[in-house]
Formats: sequence, structure tokens, C-alpha cells
Amino acid sequence: MSKIAPQRCKGNTFGVSSLGVEYTSWVSSRHLKGVKQTPQGCQADTSRVSSRHLKGVKQAHQGCLADTSRVSSRHIKGVKQAHQGCLADTSRVSR
Repeated sequence: MSKIAPQRCKGNTFGVSSLGVEYTSWVSSRHLKGVKQTPQGCQADTSRVSSRHLKGVKQAHQGCLADTSRVSSRHIKGVKQAHQGCLADTSRVSR
């Protein structure tokens, strides 16, 4: 798989990170209700969850970008060839 610059990834991680934050806040409140623990320990748990979640999402997003770029380049190549073939046909017909 081709390596993709992290800048291309950043655009999509904003939406994802907010989702991650919503998820971890729900986890932390549930964690506090269920286990009466110091909030510091709870925060450590949720931060671990969110970082792992974001890492997974970033990797998935990179894979997705790689796939779509491969498809689009192949698609464009195919369309160009078809168009050239079509032009060749019509020029033959017009003559």
C-alpha cells in the first residue's frame, strides 16, 4: 500500500475525534457510577480508549484513501482510453 501524507488524513479525523470524545465521556460516566474510583484513574482509562480508537480510525481512513486513489486513477485511465478510442472511431466515420 502506498504511504499517504498525514495532512490528507487530518480532514476526516476531526469528525472522528468528536465521536471518540462522546464515546469516552459515556464510558467515563458509566465507569464512575459502577466503580467508585479516583477520577484520575478513570481519566487514564478513557484517554487510553480514545487514543486507541483514534489510531484505529486513522489507519482505516488511510487504507480507504489508498483504495479510492487507486480506483480513481484506474477509472480515469480507463475513461481516457475509451474516449481516445471513441474519437478515433468518429474521425474515421467522418472521413
